[in-house]
Amino acid sequence: AHLTEVVHETYRPTVFLAQSNGQDRTIVPLLRDRPAPDTGASAYVCRGFVCDRPVNTAEALRTALNASGVSTN
Repeated sequence: AHLTEVVHETYRPTVFLAQSNGQDRTIVPLLRDRPAPDTGASAYVCRGFVCDRPVNTAEALRTALNASGVSTN
């Protein structure tokens, strides 16, 4: 599954999704200081003002979202 699809697999009313094509990250202020790793598509799971290290697989993103304590209802 694509990383975006993982976010939408489960109802998470408190999750905010910001995307960038990686070319001009200044368009999305939330992503401005979060460089895209050379591994391709990546996701940051953040709580408050603190973000975990980026993940780049669907399974790693599922794990990070579940571990973050984000409510699913």
